Amino acid sequence: MLKIKKGIDSSDIEYGSSRILFVEGINDSLDEELLTQVFSTINVKGIGTCTSIKSAAAAFADVHPTYFFVVDRDHQTDESIEKTWRAFEEKRANLIIWRKKEIENYFLDPALLSSSEFLKGEITEADIMETIVGYAKEELYMCVTNRVIINLRENLKTNWIHKYTDPQKFPNKETALLTLKENAIIKEKLSEIVTMFSSIEDNFNRELRFLLGENEELRWGEGRWLDLMPGKNILHKLLNSTKLFVVTDSYGNQVTGKDRRKLILSRILKDESVWPDDFKKLKTLLDNRE
Repeated sequence: MLKIKKGIDSSDIEYGSSRILFVEGINDSLDEELLTQVFSTINVKGIGTCTSIKSAAAAFADVHPTYFFVVDRDHQTDESIEKTWRAFEEKRANLIIWRKKEIENYFLDPALLSSSEFLKGEITEADIMETIVGYAKEELYMCVTNRVIINLRENLKTNWIHKYTDPQKFPNKETALLTLKENAIIKEKLSEIVTMFSSIEDNFNRELRFLLGENEELRWGEGRWLDLMPGKNILHKLLNSTKLFVVTDSYGNQVTGKDRRKLILSRILKDESVWPDDFKKLKTLLDNRE
């Protein structure tokens, strides 16, 4: 049996020859439940983190051609994401990356949310838009800070130097230490690290401009914050708001928490015409991978 990185249980993978779309999340994740509704002609299974899914995708690429994988965007670039869509469409790959930060970002759409049967009658698309902007502002500076940290972390963990392989060049402790101290690549990298940490403010301002565009504050329709800020907390606050949505059970009691969020979104997704474009596109691609 093929081995997968820690974080995936092999029982999650053994599905015979069925067509399966593996997504992020476990224990009835939002991704799994909503995408099961969207991609009704294929089994949808949550198997953990992005890293776990990428490991599984690589391991099963040749073994199970009807196993497919989709992951959140996280810190990926536009270019790398578009490559996965092209490769998937051309049937050269089994993994695709969402164009937005998380699946929740796709639902931060006033037009889509205004189609909900649970929306209060007096609430307009403009009200939803204003609420999204307000919640995003609460998350903005933490998001920018984390983007700086992620960039630093990604730069530091790259394989920027190769290990030595000839023990004869290291006859004693002194020679080994001297080799390390005089290594030009190490010196260069240390200089880069010092520069990276000395320009934290520049990095912060660059990430802030990237999200906000040319504005000094977060505004609807400008910058890339709506797609690239983590959408989970924003969407949860939005759907949990009793000022916007009224969701009750058969006894008239308020439905709360995850059940409330799932009910609102699942009812919206019954109307295929309001699906996000990437949902429609992926459904078409999957239907072509019989």
